[in-house]
Amino acid sequence: MPNGKGSIECCYCAHWRGKYQGYDGAYEAGFCAHHKVPVPSTLPKWDHRVCSEFTPNEFFERDNRISFEERFSWFGIKLKPGILYVFGYNTPDEIKELKELKSGT
Repeated sequence: MPNGKGSIECCYCAHWRGKYQGYDGAYEAGFCAHHKVPVPSTLPKWDHRVCSEFTPNEFFERDNRISFEERFSWFGIKLKPGILYVFGYNTPDEIKELKELKSGT
């Protein structure tokens, strides 16, 4: 989709907690219940966020025609556990580390 809807993003993860759910939460600050850490906003850059523990939620299933496994293969790297990554939705091969996901960070 041309707006990034349906792409891999923290807002599409079962561990996402935020003011908005599904794609409405994209780019917004939130909380990861898996890592128990805040997830920073990526505004105004509009980058998508993801970690290796991504677990698709019902919004991902609703907005996608492509499996998350196939989308992960587009990164071209194996994501390290405990790291939050960012990428432009239409440039997944340019994924880069944003921060380590530790409590208190």
